[in-house]
Amino acid sequence: MVISRETDYAIRIIRALAHNDKLTIAEICKIEFLPMPFAYKILRDLDKAHIVRVWRGRNGGCELAQDLKKISLYDVMRALDPEPYVSACLRDSFICAARGPHNICTVHNNLERLQRDMDKQLQAISMEKLFSAG
Repeated sequence: MVISRETDYAIRIIRALAHNDKLTIAEICKIEFLPMPFAYKILRDLDKAHIVRVWRGRNGGCELAQDLKKISLYDVMRALDPEPYVSACLRDSFICAARGPHNICTVHNNLERLQRDMDKQLQAISMEKLFSAG
């Protein structure tokens, strides 16, 4: 699990919206130096996750759908990747011979524990905290 380019752009989009009531996608891209096609996709995912609201049309624009205190870094990462795991072996769809019905894989178990700890840490970091100076 790393902060992907998409997550980085999503954080920057949220930062731009945190300092403004409503912005167009073009304004967000100009403020945060983002490529517009990529911003459209990210905003669609953030809108679907109810982190931002997006209006189309002549009076369209974007705004935060929630207070920054209520949006965690974990929420943003999940909006862009529903399964942000440290290892592919943690995905339910992953097929591993070592994880058979009688074989307990210690690597998997330790990675699972690490994943739980990381998730807890990411959930504790709100966007407000991430954007604060201290």
